[in-house]
Amino acid sequence: MARPGVKLPSIFFETKSSKAKRKKNVGHGKQMRKVEYIPSLTDIRSQRAVKVKLQVLEKEAQKRMEKQQIERDKIEKQNKKLMEKDLKQQQRLQIYALNKVMTELENSRFKEFCAKKGIKMS
Repeated sequence: MARPGVKLPSIFFETKSSKAKRKKNVGHGKQMRKVEYIPSLTDIRSQRAVKVKLQVLEKEAQKRMEKQQIERDKIEKQNKKLMEKDLKQQQRLQIYALNKVMTELENSRFKEFCAKKGIKMS
């Protein structure tokens, strides 16, 4: 099992009490042995596990970044629409003001024309 001169950690040895507990619960299904795997990067399995975990984390980060970009684009689009709406409203007001000035000028010139030609206005 173990080579001479190599000390194995105590987790590899089964104590008398753990053997007794295991024999006592055999067939009853009350207690299952739990094995916890801790990646050490010295074997292929742990390297693959870490690589897969990193890929999953990268995908999640990429999805989050895409979601944030979509939200930023949406907000930017809304701001652009609001700016265009405000610009159109301002242009409309300028057109109304110019129309009023031009109407008054046209009416005053028409009255001058009528006065020069001797046309009576009622």
